[in-house]
Amino acid sequence: MELIALKCKHCGGEITIEEDKKIVYCPYCGTQNYIDDGTRTVKIVDEAKLEEVRLRQEEFLKRKASEEALNSVRDRKLKQRRIWRIFMSVAHAELVIPVFMLMKNQDETPSINLILFTLGYMLIVPIILGVTRPTIPSKKWDVKEKGKGRLILLFYMSFIAVLIVAVMAGVALFAMD
Repeated sequence: MELIALKCKHCGGEITIEEDKKIVYCPYCGTQNYIDDGTRTVKIVDEAKLEEVRLRQEEFLKRKASEEALNSVRDRKLKQRRIWRIFMSVAHAELVIPVFMLMKNQDETPSINLILFTLGYMLIVPIILGVTRPTIPSKKWDVKEKGKGRLILLFYMSFIAVLIVAVMAGVALFAMD
């Protein structure tokens, strides 16, 4: 604790005060003296800055809510896609296996019905798979989703490749006879 010596403004007598005191009474005349250490704190409130901070906070909260909503949608769509894959695999197996077992001729060669069914199946299934496949949203809302048309196009390209191989195999079989 430091003592500071000052003079009274009224009578000129010496006053000793402690450093942290703001009001002192003169011991000679009893006058009240206010002590000012010269340091003043000025608090400036910038309304524009406060509004900017508030807007940033609101934007952050909206973005966070949007990301949470997107993540919940993605999780739900991923679960739907897993269920869809299982369902389509089971449906494919239940449809194709009995057809192949029932549509053979007595001499174990494939019948024309089997060949036509297979070609029809290969034409229709890509459309069904492409249309019923659940899409999963991307990480950001503003990114456009890849269309189901690309998936259908991929299926048809693979169908054409399989069809070419089947035609070549058929030509080879007929050439052997």
